[in-house]
Amino acid sequence: GEEPRLLAPTAAMAPLPDPSTPGPEKQKIEVARTAVYRILENAENQHGLFGLVTFTESVRVAVPLTEIHKENLPYLESLISMLMPSGRSAIWDALAVGSDLLRSGDGGIRGTLVLVTDGWDNASQRFEVADPQRAPSPGSKMDLVSYMLPPHSELTFRVIGIGSGMERDKGVDSRRMNGFLGQLSQKAQGIGALPSFTYQE
Repeated sequence: GEEPRLLAPTAAMAPLPDPSTPGPEKQKIEVARTAVYRILENAENQHGLFGLVTFTESVRVAVPLTEIHKENLPYLESLISMLMPSGRSAIWDALAVGSDLLRSGDGGIRGTLVLVTDGWDNASQRFEVADPQRAPSPGSKMDLVSYMLPPHSELTFRVIGIGSGMERDKGVDSRRMNGFLGQLSQKAQGIGALPSFTYQE
């Protein structure tokens, strides 16, 4: 795997599926929670900074970037255990807010962003990712790729997709997610940054 950089701040973004539905949905919640716990553990082991952005149709900074130590770990863990679900996902807006947590004084985005998702963006108000196979939607949304990778950025971006589905809301749309990562890689090369973007299902 990649070498984690010491003190690299990590911002995680996590929605959760609906716990009232039994079976696979309940399993998804566990997977999502476990993924966020692991990210928290890694940050703690490296004495790093950790931030958590949660999203449904709105986006909230649940934990601003904070140094992890024994005293605040129980609080962060209880916060993760209480993350609540919704069928609406403002994924692009959440990534923009996560990027803001990692923004340096010179405007560059530095650190690790981890997105945990089980679905599609269906609620972003401010940002969008262009889909080359569709005409751009009329409207004044901002381009997320440029926002996440301004000059002077050193961004590691991981997507943890829970379930894969071409059918809406049955999992992550792998084609769109890979297209998004491809656009980020092109942008990274354009600003002379080393792209480090991964997607795992």
